[in-house]
Amino acid sequence: MKPVDLAPTLLAVLGVPSSRETEGRVDTRLLRQGAASDATVSSWGRKRSGGGPALDPGEYVENLRSLGYLR
Repeated sequence: MKPVDLAPTLLAVLGVPSSRETEGRVDTRLLRQGAASDATVSSWGRKRSGGGPALDPGEYVENLRSLGYLR
């Protein structure tokens, strides 16, 4: 387990999905099978360099859902 894996792993134990932009990943070796989810959600996170492509409408809706604005 790397230090960057700590936050996503603790969030998984609490049942809270981590951001896709998080560096670390859920270390499932530390968890009982089926005890936690390694689900992630979109977030506004890091800005794309060079302006990048526009935000995908589906991702935009998912962002609003993850923030609790949409069901």
